Amino acid sequence: MQKIKLYLRGRRPPITSDQNVVQPLATSQEQFCLAGQMNYSNSILLSTAIVRVKNSQGQYVNCRALIDGGSQTSLITESCSKNLNLPFYESENTILGLDNKVAAYSTKRVELQLSSHFSQDIFAVNALVVKELTCNLPNFIVSKFDWPHINGLQLADPSFYISRPVDMILGADVFFDLILYGKISGTKNQPSALNSKLGWLLSGKVSTACQSEKKVISLINCHALLDLQNQIAKFWEVESIPDASNLSEEDQRIEKFYLDHTRRNRDGRYVVSLPFKNDNALGDSKSPSQETILLVGEAPSGQSRVKR
Repeated sequence: MQKIKLYLRGRRPPITSDQNVVQPLATSQEQFCLAGQMNYSNSILLSTAIVRVKNSQGQYVNCRALIDGGSQTSLITESCSKNLNLPFYESENTILGLDNKVAAYSTKRVELQLSSHFSQDIFAVNALVVKELTCNLPNFIVSKFDWPHINGLQLADPSFYISRPVDMILGADVFFDLILYGKISGTKNQPSALNSKLGWLLSGKVSTACQSEKKVISLINCHALLDLQNQIAKFWEVESIPDASNLSEEDQRIEKFYLDHTRRNRDGRYVVSLPFKNDNALGDSKSPSQETILLVGEAPSGQSRVKR
């Protein structure tokens, strides 16, 4: 049985033992991850990939992405978004993490066009902009490795063993569009390789150089809550009166007549012309009218007669 002590965004406890466990890389920044004291002899490697992202000038820039099917949305750091100089859209969202706690807020969204570092296939991704994502990955020192099962594979991140910042998270909104058929497993304490359109992704247990009893565990699991303003806006879009005109042809003709013939005189008064129908067909009314006149002309004596 192992004792586990978790703490969030706090200072790491002092080293009290020289047991062979993983040594995390030092950092002075706040991190959206959990840390705990665990007596482990190995660490977990998370899947990362080098992707080429199109900037505002149409050029492709290499960025490092964490592939995380447990995140409901894709995310990008504010610094990476500024470097790409992409236009953003207002979209207020709340990012929730472990224990349903608020991990970050996002007020912007960007549209990304990215591809792998070895092919020309383009993927469109909508990503929320946040200040920070997580600590450098991997967050431990990878010792010398000899993994025959990955020899000759086109890796998504050829330098997966070097601890570096993560520029974006590709979440479940695009995860299964990237995954291909194929998985290669290694022996004990060797990561598995998963085939994808970005290259082979490595993830799993890894033997590490252990010099401390502390360990930083990156738990990337978040989802975004759409803000109330966006939900209300969508409601009114559904309930709003359509802009399409239901006027008949005659109504449209009268409206056009009004726009063409309405003017304002020198006194400031509006002069409006009256429209008339062009249909002057009166029907066959001559004969009935003549008969009526004849009957009136033949009225009895004592009454006025009508001359023809």
